[in-house]
Amino acid sequence: MEAAKYLIFFALELLLFTQRCMCVRDVRLMLPTAVMSGHGAKFICLYDLQEAPLYSVKWYRGQREFYRYLPQENPPMKFIPIPGIDIDLYKSDANEVRLREIHSDLTGVFSCEVTADAPSFRTASASKNITIVEMPNLAPNVTVEKSLSDEGLSIISVNCTNFYSKPPGKLSIFLNEEPVKEKDLEKFTVPLDKFNVEVVRLNLTLTDEQLNNMNFSLRLKCVSSVFSFTRMTEVLLIEQRLRSESILAAMEESRAPNLIRGVDVSLY
Repeated sequence: MEAAKYLIFFALELLLFTQRCMCVRDVRLMLPTAVMSGHGAKFICLYDLQEAPLYSVKWYRGQREFYRYLPQENPPMKFIPIPGIDIDLYKSDANEVRLREIHSDLTGVFSCEVTADAPSFRTASASKNITIVEMPNLAPNVTVEKSLSDEGLSIISVNCTNFYSKPPGKLSIFLNEEPVKEKDLEKFTVPLDKFNVEVVRLNLTLTDEQLNNMNFSLRLKCVSSVFSFTRMTEVLLIEQRLRSESILAAMEESRAPNLIRGVDVSLY
């Protein structure tokens, strides 16, 4: 009987301790969906310790730890080197890891693991997949050619070629800022050499009838995009009131071919 009372008392005490336990909860990550390869990024890990002291914060890429914060140590920040990541320790702390640069081989799952100090030593974590993007070194290549159809009609063909990116980029064509519909384009891919690079070409065909009905300038824009990162090339196809016979003399313009346009999601 005494043993049973002791067991009941112990179970009640354990239940009350569990209810009073100050544990880690609500671990949340603020990470970019995509980061440009070779660029920096800011990783943020938020959590609720419920007034418990912090024992450690650890960051992982896959199963490999690359950063830890231990408030009881001096300095509390520590970088565990792995290839492809460089961390600015002076701008990192218990909630934030500031990356100077990160490379494309590290695309994958990143995790933040938070542990409360004694007596609970409870641990909680959160993870998110991040894509490290390699953009093409060059803007899309645009060529303009004139040919004759079997019926003798003049056809203006615009060829827009995308270059290597990782992951493969999406190629789009705009005419006077209006997107050209997929049904009006020819699209195909070409595997290249041992690197298995994909080149995407979009062909746009404009007939004399279409061109003669245009009473304005016609500007074509070819855009290669990966997430919100883009490269683009612009070409002036038709100047005001010009007819299709002058198309071969169209001026090809490239807007900063090595400039990446778009929102840099690697930074908040």
